Amino acid sequence: MLSIELDKLPNEMAPKAYVHIFRSPDFFPEQVRTYQASGIGSGTDITEFQQYLNELSNDHNTRFQMTQWETSNPGGMGVGLGFLLTRI
Repeated sequence: MLSIELDKLPNEMAPKAYVHIFRSPDFFPEQVRTYQASGIGSGTDITEFQQYLNELSNDHNTRFQMTQWETSNPGGMGVGLGFLLTRI
C-alpha cells in the first residue's frame, strides 16, 4: 500500500510517500524503509534479486541516473530498471 503525507515541511520539495506491505497470516502493515528493496509474492525469496535491488537503491549515482531516465520520458525509470533486472 502506498500512502502520501500531504502536509510538506518548509524545506521539502514534495510530499513524503510511505510504502507498507502486508504479509499473511496476520497482515500487519510493515513499513518499507527508504532505499530498502522489498516486495510481495513468491519473488521476494530470491536472495540474488534482493541483493541486487539493495545495491541499486543504496548507490547515489545509480539513483541519480534512474531519475534522468524519467526526464522527458514518463515511465523511463521503470523501463530502465526492468532492463537492469533482466541481467539477473
